Amino acid sequence: MILSVLIFIGKIVIGFLAYVVLYFSMAFLLSWLPKHRHYTNSEEGYEVYVISNGVHTDFVLPTEHLPVEWKRNINFDDFEYSKEELKYMGFGWGDRGFYLDTPSWAELKLSTAVNALFIPSPTLMHIKAFDKIPEENKNFEKLTLTSIQFSNLCDHIWGSFSKNHIAGPNIITLLPNKGYTPNDNFYHARGSYHMFNTCNFWVNNGLRKAGVRTSIWTPVDRGVFYQLKKIPVWNQNQIFDNNQNDDYK
Repeated sequence: MILSVLIFIGKIVIGFLAYVVLYFSMAFLLSWLPKHRHYTNSEEGYEVYVISNGVHTDFVLPTEHLPVEWKRNINFDDFEYSKEELKYMGFGWGDRGFYLDTPSWAELKLSTAVNALFIPSPTLMHIKAFDKIPEENKNFEKLTLTSIQFSNLCDHIWGSFSKNHIAGPNIITLLPNKGYTPNDNFYHARGSYHMFNTCNFWVNNGLRKAGVRTSIWTPVDRGVFYQLKKIPVWNQNQIFDNNQNDDYK
């Protein structure tokens, strides 16, 4: 009887380890393979920044370029910066429990991590206000999008907010007093978070919709930035600094 139980437990452990190995192998391979491999930044257009703290990735947009609909429905008075000081806004999507219960990595609980990865869970949108470009982040890349590309990216971001249709068709719902600082806030979001639909894949998916070079699929920020760093850069002579056909190097 004991032997049978041990064999059963052993099969579960082996199966779990095989699943983990398969997951990370798939993540590595699909992060390495590009989507929109021939994308190049527009010479002129809309600046967008992709930032990461080393784990979680966000989009950062200049406030002057935010769609009118956003400006009507985001209450800028919910941030400490004045409208004159507020130059950029960061947008992220992620697991509700992870966002609210883990203000710092030192406070990360095993139960929070397990729930976020293995159990489809509710999500939130995170908006952070900046008075300057947040270049101090561990990972930081600038993109210049055409108007169509920028519009597609904005549709992805705005479509991730859960709207309060009772209050109005595009009213987003703030969670009061949940931000980490006076210049960030959380809002109800659409979609479920799990190991195949992470905060980094949300950014990756937004880049894909905008036609930007990105991974086929990646659950981690490294996959996002691996592909962004492969995007050719214009020099003063309008010649690419990188090899446009060097997609898999």
